[in-house]
Amino acid sequence: MALKRFLALLTTALAIVLTGCGTALNFHDGSNSLWLKNDEPRKVYGGVSLDAQCGSSLLVEAVTEVEPICLAWGAWILAVDLPLSAVADTLTLPFTIPASIDRSIDDFYLPRPKPAGQTEKGQTEKGNGKEGIVD
Repeated sequence: MALKRFLALLTTALAIVLTGCGTALNFHDGSNSLWLKNDEPRKVYGGVSLDAQCGSSLLVEAVTEVEPICLAWGAWILAVDLPLSAVADTLTLPFTIPASIDRSIDDFYLPRPKPAGQTEKGQTEKGNGKEGIVD
């Protein structure tokens, strides 16, 4: 009986620890991380967005490179972590909405520098539209 309770407690603890990662990563700016580059920390529903990107890329990798562990992690992220991140992101809206508004105001008054070789519409300086990105 005690072993069953311990296993249930351990399973619950692992489920809690392994979920909600997208929301936690949404609040991390990624400035000192080698693997996470979060350009817009504290984005509204950013945890859901990160989970969707990560889970779908793992599923694509599982299909293209036949990696069963990627399939398992991708399915876990999309089936378990993404819905819990949606709940956690909803609870963090009082923090993410003001941060998004501040970022929008800053982007309006202090626009970010454009990548080298691109003009206003995202095209390259050559201007024929074949080399660049078109909005």
